[in-house]
Amino acid sequence: MKRLWFILMLLLAIFIPQEPTQAASTSSQVVIVNTATNKLAFYENGSLVREFSVGTGKSSTPTPSGKFTIVNKITNRPYYTRGIRGGAPNNPLGDRWMGLNINGTAGDTYAIHGNNNESSVGKWITGGCIRMHNADIHWLYDRLNTGATVLIKRAQTSYEAIASSYGVTLSSSAPVVSTPISNGSGTGRTMVSLNVRTSPSITATRITTLLQNTTVTIYETRNGWYRVTANGISGWVSADYVRIL
Repeated sequence: MKRLWFILMLLLAIFIPQEPTQAASTSSQVVIVNTATNKLAFYENGSLVREFSVGTGKSSTPTPSGKFTIVNKITNRPYYTRGIRGGAPNNPLGDRWMGLNINGTAGDTYAIHGNNNESSVGKWITGGCIRMHNADIHWLYDRLNTGATVLIKRAQTSYEAIASSYGVTLSSSAPVVSTPISNGSGTGRTMVSLNVRTSPSITATRITTLLQNTTVTIYETRNGWYRVTANGISGWVSADYVRIL
């Protein structure tokens, strides 16, 4: 029983922000797609909630850049071009479609949608649409409202910079969640060890320990990393370096 417990239990209980019981207003939701990195970020109330890998347009049919809106949401949309029924295993749209008003279209040409080939996600392969893993599109479809803003750009820069280029401000410093940690034992023993890095991309580390009832504030999540403050330490924490002792 004194062996280490892996991160999953801790993340589920503490680090992953709790979903609201009611949908947020559309004005609070922003999706940013970077076609240079094939990443999609979902922001709510100015804070990053989740980031996903996506497939985007190939060189001959690139995904258009610009500021757009989710104008419809369709479950099991048929693939009319080839007469494939909605929800069929061979439907390249998957079973979720969120239409965009790109180039004056009415959500019937460009979309964020699923796929029938999971290995295609992450590649520049589509006719201009944004393709997601089916599990990911299900998650996003259930949370994203029609009217939400979608920003698309090819850039080697941050999501915040992309948003700013379209006149959208993201309050990335706003906490996602601030939660006290407690092991419930009442002993006051050290329960959590955090390996805090100054950046997710470097190898240098520094270690800090957290006592029970320490408050950890999560400011941002990115690919399994958590930007946190705790015990006066600020930095990025990887799931690989969080454990219950």
